[in-house]
Formats: sequence, structure tokens, C-alpha cells
Amino acid sequence: MADYFVAILNGLQSTNNSERTQSETTYDSITPKERLELLLKTLCVQNIAEETRSLAAVLLRRILVNQYEQSFEELVVEQQAAFKMQLLQCIVAESSDQVRRKVADAAAELARKQSDAQRQQTWPEQPEPSYYHYLFL
Repeated sequence: MADYFVAILNGLQSTNNSERTQSETTYDSITPKERLELLLKTLCVQNIAEETRSLAAVLLRRILVNQYEQSFEELVVEQQAAFKMQLLQCIVAESSDQVRRKVADAAAELARKQSDAQRQQTWPEQPEPSYYHYLFL
């Protein structure tokens, strides 16, 4: 499914209107929870084109903004913790500054969504100190 998903992302960037429309329809048919997981997997593979990883980061942030309850909150607690750590690891491993900033934006959005009304962080896992540099670019 990962190669198929990368093809969908590439189709979303196509200049051919019919190909882009078909890719949009296919992308929209994937559940938000599954999209969330596939986008993260796409981000973490460095041999995928930078433009595709950049789009994946933007779409990941968009899901977290618009469909947080239908995507991230649908994951079980262990999956949520693994997702957060993998997201941070993607930031550290990313070689492109542009993509790294977009992934960091998605991580910041997730942290914002997980903050309660009093701004108390509900992200209990403590990332390694080496990750902090990338979170505050």
C-alpha cells in the first residue's frame, strides 16, 4: 500500500487535471486514520522525492488540524505514543530543511491539539533532549 500511496501523492502534484482529480478522489476515499499512518510512513522514507515528502508533511498537518478526532484520537494509546515518537524521529532524520520545518509544523500542531484548556501538556512521553532543537526551528 505504501508504493500505491506514494503514487497517489505524486498524482496530487500532477499538472494533468484528470490524473490529479483521480488521485484526489482516491486520497479522499482513504479513512483519515489510515491517511495519517500512511503520511507518516511516507515522511520517514528518505529515498522518496523531497517534493512528495513535503506534500506529505503538509497533508499530515492538515489532517491534524481538520480531522484530529477522526484520525489521531482513533489510534489506541500505544499507537499514539509510537506515532509521536516516530514523528519526532522523522524530524531528526530529515535531510531537507524545508521538509524538516514542515514536519516540525505538524508535530507542533499535534502538541497544540494535545494541550488542554489550561495549556497543560498531555504529551507525557519525554523526547530525548536532542529532539528539542528540531522542535524550535
